[in-house]
Amino acid sequence: MKPRLLLGVALILGAAWPAHAQPEDARTALQEARRAFDQARLDASLRAYDRAVRAGLPRRTLVTLLGERAVVAHALGDQAGVERDLRALLSLDRAGELADEAPPSLRRRLDALRPQATALRVDVVATPTTEGWTVRVLVRGDDASLVQDTRVEIEHPDGSTETLSTSRRQVQVPEYSDRLRVRAVALGHGGHRLVRSEVRDVERPGGDRRDRDPLEEDATPRDPRRVKMGVGIAVGLAIVLAVGIGLSVRTPESGIRPTAPREVR
Repeated sequence: MKPRLLLGVALILGAAWPAHAQPEDARTALQEARRAFDQARLDASLRAYDRAVRAGLPRRTLVTLLGERAVVAHALGDQAGVERDLRALLSLDRAGELADEAPPSLRRRLDALRPQATALRVDVVATPTTEGWTVRVLVRGDDASLVQDTRVEIEHPDGSTETLSTSRRQVQVPEYSDRLRVRAVALGHGGHRLVRSEVRDVERPGGDRRDRDPLEEDATPRDPRRVKMGVGIAVGLAIVLAVGIGLSVRTPESGIRPTAPREVR
């Protein structure tokens, strides 16, 4: 492959990438990758591109570099690498294109993959708890493992925004409010933002009150039929007891006198 195949891509990237925008490691790796490609040292070029990606790149620059790395993988006959980079490119930008200098076969493969491309997306699910909220981040379409970390952004009623780190794409939010406005953010290498979800406005269900009496929650509902039966039995016993007491306290005016016990023969 002629080195000029990558020249157009390099010029596009150089114009779109301010010198102060990236860490020195990413710039150095990029320069090394292009230089090695110009010298037809394709293996060294591919390794340098890998380092540039790991060093951390903004989304737009990452899209361009994925296209460049696909060209190198194609030159090496690494079809798995080509598929990986083209799919990753389309997950970030479904309308993404390769430079005009890219081989026609590679451009055709990109166009063939475009209709079935899955966009990199992120979403958030907030579940109310007794202490606040459990917020989970959902990442979809990341077949190339571009997402390295996630964040949660909380929008407070006063208009301020709080950013929280996640652990295993989950975080506990100690918000006492019954309403939560939250969004998720997916980060790539170097902490660069790749995609952000829409704001989710979540309300705590009316029956899910955190100030509910624990004893009330544990109380077992009573069967109305058993309650009525118990009342009936109690009333019956009270009547029997009242009759017994009445008989035992009759006065002499009733005409009944006590007799002495008799011997039974």
